[in-house]
Amino acid sequence: MSLSLDQYKSLLHIKESLFLKKREEAFEELRRVLKEIPSDADVNWFGCNVIDVADCETLVQFHLEFGNRFDLRNCMNLNKLATCLASKVDVKVLAPIVKTVIAQGRGNKLIEAASSSNYETIKALVDALELIGERNLATSVLNSACRGGVKEACEKALPVAYT
Repeated sequence: MSLSLDQYKSLLHIKESLFLKKREEAFEELRRVLKEIPSDADVNWFGCNVIDVADCETLVQFHLEFGNRFDLRNCMNLNKLATCLASKVDVKVLAPIVKTVIAQGRGNKLIEAASSSNYETIKALVDALELIGERNLATSVLNSACRGGVKEACEKALPVAYT
C-alpha cells in the first residue's frame, strides 16, 4: 500500500525535526502518523532516513519504541544503529542487527567504529559478534579499539601481554 502525499510530507517533516534535535516533537508526530498509515504501507525507507539523521540517544529511543514497525535490513547504515544500540540493549537484540551488517559486507564498518568507541560499546559489539559465531571479526574489533587507545580492549585482545 502506498502513502498519501500528506503522510509522506509528515514523515519528511518528522525526519527534519529529528535532524534539528526536536526529538519529543518528532516522536509525538510519528506516533500520530503511524496510527494513520496502514501496517502494510512501505515506510521502511523512513527508518533508514532516521538512522542517517538522528544522534545515538535518539536512535536508541527510536528503535525501542518504533523499531518493530520498520524492516531496516536493507538500510546501508545499520552499522550506525548497531554501534548506538551496543551497550544500551540486550546482546540478543543487537546480534541480528550486527549479523545483517556483516551480511551486507559492511563488517569493516564495525571495526572502524570500534577505534573511536568506549569499552562498553566495544564489549557489546564483541559479545554480539561472538554470539553469531564471528570470532575473527570480534578479535578485529578488539584490535581496532586497542589501536584507538582503549586499554580494556587491549587486555581482552591480547591477554598474554598483560599477565
